[in-house]
Amino acid sequence: MPGYLGSAAEIIPSENELEDDYGIFDLEKFEKDSVFAGTLVGGINSSAANIFFTNTGTQSTASATCYEVWFVKNKIVNSIAIKDPDSWKISTYPNPFKSNITLNISNINPSNYITVSLHDIQGKHIEDLYEGKVKTELLLQAKSSLENGMYFLLIQSGQINYTIKVLKQ
Repeated sequence: MPGYLGSAAEIIPSENELEDDYGIFDLEKFEKDSVFAGTLVGGINSSAANIFFTNTGTQSTASATCYEVWFVKNKIVNSIAIKDPDSWKISTYPNPFKSNITLNISNINPSNYITVSLHDIQGKHIEDLYEGKVKTELLLQAKSSLENGMYFLLIQSGQINYTIKVLKQ
């Protein structure tokens, strides 16, 4: 999940009958390349990662944020239109990347402030890649010690969080 959104989130499954008798999504039933799985609702917003053992009650708040959950079959998604009044369009290239990756952002107010961070497949924060006003093109450089594999770019602006899957070669 985006940012430090954690426990108590619930998914409301769509009515697309993709689940088996045990409530598990059956990927064999996919007829399209992408399928709307449902809506993720709520959760706990935290001010930092892994605060559950030190939380005094002031570091987290309930969240009413809703996220669409999509299953994408047999491909890497690297260009997504965010359903937002600004109609953001975000794309990355190259994907897979070696050390640098370019992030293109369009249809967003240039005075918006964004952060871009890199996370591993378990959601662990690896590094911050950018913090500042929106630019239509950002050249991001990952650590040279970054191992090959799948990662996620997390783009955040205000209450909007978006994740893009990227591959390091």
